[in-house]
Amino acid sequence: MNIDLQIVKTDKMIRRVRQVRAMIKQTMANMDKQYEYTTSTIFRGNILGDIIRNKRTDKINSNINKVQKELLRLEADLLMYDEDLAKYLRLPAKMTSPSRVDGVIGDIGLRAQMRYRQFDVAKSLRNVEKILDIREKDKKKLRFIKKSQKGLI
Repeated sequence: MNIDLQIVKTDKMIRRVRQVRAMIKQTMANMDKQYEYTTSTIFRGNILGDIIRNKRTDKINSNINKVQKELLRLEADLLMYDEDLAKYLRLPAKMTSPSRVDGVIGDIGLRAQMRYRQFDVAKSLRNVEKILDIREKDKKKLRFIKKSQKGLI
């Protein structure tokens, strides 16, 4: 296969992976403040508190849904390009809807679940960065091969 064509395909894949990485970073920034809400006793065990917690959980789930969709699209592209790279991808899991929180311990547990979901997205980001590193190394190898074919090395 032509080395120039392989370099072009690798460049396209690198751009695609960088786009997904940027989107995941943006989503993580959106998720940052979702678990910081008031834990006043006024909002525990009543409808108003449940609405606040459901709203926060829905925002986190919508952000995770965006990440999952982009990772699935990237996986489809990677399967066309290189099947071994698609194995590195890991989809983050969504949160379950929170049950009624009556005490401080329940609030702490819910916040811990929210932070864990953010950590889950961070793991997916690390896997995407690993794929990006592999693609960039392959690009360097291809450029070296191209230079050696031209007799520059």
